[in-house]
Parts: sequence; structure tokens; C-alpha cells
Amino acid sequence: MLFRSLPDLAHRFGIAWGVLWRGLGRPGGVERDLYRWRGPEGGSILLHHLPPQGYEAGADLLGAADRPARWAALRDQLVQRAMTAEIAIPVGADHHLPPADLPALAARIGALDPGAVVRFSSWAEYLDRKSTRLNSSHLVISYAVFCL
Repeated sequence: MLFRSLPDLAHRFGIAWGVLWRGLGRPGGVERDLYRWRGPEGGSILLHHLPPQGYEAGADLLGAADRPARWAALRDQLVQRAMTAEIAIPVGADHHLPPADLPALAARIGALDPGAVVRFSSWAEYLDRKSTRLNSSHLVISYAVFCL
């Protein structure tokens, strides 16, 4: 029962969003990046569900010689799951230092996807934007690159 009440508890403490990797499954048989989790008392939390590779989904793009192929596969996967035109590219985890060449990744992605806007963002900035754009339709795909 407590698990069901987590959105209500989060709401009481002013927590508006969360990021999770495992354990969500495919609600409604659909794999996507955003869910609105509602508790029995009406509290809710916006959840970003990480792709199967988790927090390090974009780490392979940093030094890979086959970056174009890796980017194409990751981009397709992330876009298929996306509920808005902005997608997250998580690059890192909580158990190691951020990659030294992380700033170059934005330029590399931009070169592979010239029509995209690529920027670094915190989870808070990204999910705050998501909460205001869930019902909007943007033509330009923009990417937010993260490192924990």
C-alpha cells in the first residue's frame, strides 16, 4: 500500500518529479519516457522513465569510432519513447566521475543531427520544461544531455 501512496507523499513534501530506471514495466503496454503517477489521495508526480541502458545510455557516444551508428540507434530508441519533442540523453551515473570530454558531446551530436538543438541541463530544468510542454507540439527536436 505504501508504494501506491508515494505520489501523495511526494506531493506533501513538494516533490514534483522523479527519475527512475527499473521497476516501472510498460504501463498500458506502452514504453515511453514520461508518466504521470497519481496516488489514491490525488497527489501526483511526473516520472521520467530511463531507457533500458539507464543512466549511461549516451555514454557510448563519447569516444566511439562508430558514433554515427550508435547515435542513430539511440536516437531512434529515445524518439520512439518520447512524449514531447525534447528528449533526454543521460550520460553518466552516480558511481563514477563525469566524463572529461562531456562538453564536446553536444557538438558531436549537433554534427550528427544538424537540425537539433543540443544543450546541457539538470534533471530539474529538464523536467520543469517537460511539465509545461506536455501538451505542446514542437517541430524541432531538442536534446538535453545529463551527467549525474
